Amino acid sequence: MLSIAAEHSSVRYAEVEVDKPHALRFSDSVSLTLSCNKTG
Repeated sequence: MLSIAAEHSSVRYAEVEVDKPHALRFSDSVSLTLSCNKTG
């Protein structure tokens, strides 16, 4: 998802968060956040 968002030439910063509710026992959710910052 992040690579799709970041491949456009006008995008300088992109952030994607994937959240999975109840993925682990005794937890509300598990999430992963990735970001891309292009310079230049």
